[in-house]
Amino acid sequence: MKFQTVYRTNADYIESWKKLELNPRIERVYESRKGHLVFKFRNTNLRVELVEATGRLIIYYRDESEKESYFPLLKEVLATKDGSHVEIQPLHANVFRIPYPEPKEFKIAWCNRKTTYLKKGCDPWIWCLAPLATGLSILLVSK
Repeated sequence: MKFQTVYRTNADYIESWKKLELNPRIERVYESRKGHLVFKFRNTNLRVELVEATGRLIIYYRDESEKESYFPLLKEVLATKDGSHVEIQPLHANVFRIPYPEPKEFKIAWCNRKTTYLKKGCDPWIWCLAPLATGLSILLVSK
């Protein structure tokens, strides 16, 4: 599965860039075509984008455990303009791909909280009653 989680942050683009270039945990820092500050942690697939215009922080990851291990480091590697504490608040998460057959359950992590989604089915006898109920209502309406 591939995930994208979006956060609101007060991190500054230029100050964060300076701090990221000096950090040995960061493999690569660059500016995307859209003008986002993009960086990648060493030995991981986790990629982070800082969009200063909207104050958004976007994290792309494949495995939830990968994100959980690197999320606490984000406040250490980012910086604000006035040197205050970096704030990161979750906004939403996107799931790009769910493998088929879909898993019975999968988890989405926001910050330190997890939400588990369970796949629930309905009883087969409901499928027998559904056509009868809709057919009966159509007969009653047409008369």
